[in-house]
Amino acid sequence: MLMEYLSDLLFNRDPVLRQRSHKRLTRAVLFYMYWICDIGKVEEVDAQAE
Repeated sequence: MLMEYLSDLLFNRDPVLRQRSHKRLTRAVLFYMYWICDIGKVEEVDAQAE
């Protein structure tokens, strides 16, 4: 459900991504980012570094 939601959000936002030739690539990149946890990943902030 999350992947469908994100892809719909992207396709509705950008007319270039809506083109048939870009949909497959967009879904592949989105899946890759989800698979390696780039989507929703929160970096830990070291309080001492500030």
